[in-house]
Amino acid sequence: MGRTLLFEGEPDHLVPAASEALIESNLFRVAGRMLGHTFLHDGPHVTGLSPAVIHVLFNGDPEMATVVTEDCPDLHIRSIIELLEHEDLTPEQKDTVSDLSMSWDLPELTQVQCLLKTLTHCAVVDFFFFHLLKSNCSAPSVLTVQHSC
Repeated sequence: MGRTLLFEGEPDHLVPAASEALIESNLFRVAGRMLGHTFLHDGPHVTGLSPAVIHVLFNGDPEMATVVTEDCPDLHIRSIIELLEHEDLTPEQKDTVSDLSMSWDLPELTQVQCLLKTLTHCAVVDFFFFHLLKSNCSAPSVLTVQHSC
């Protein structure tokens, strides 16, 4: 028997799965209603979600969400972001980080801490908003990547 996973990642850092099929099927809408009913009727507590996602779900400012590397479910992207935690990068590692940065229209590798924060944020919160809210009639202004350090 197959299962449809709406959230992916590791425990206590789960984020919505990035699947066009899930979005088009309205499963996230159903899950949201279920979460709302659970909250309103003091049902079982939701566990396992990323604190950043919970912050955004409760109308928190996405730019103020505290995102950590563990919130990124894509292990390949996470491994690239974790490269920035090392002091010295090889030329090949710098190219790998630059390629990811450029694919998201972010600046080159100059300010390591700024880029670490920005890449992590893009990998989780901006990705979350793009995939889950792009079908909304009024596209929120948060969809535009505007990060500053």
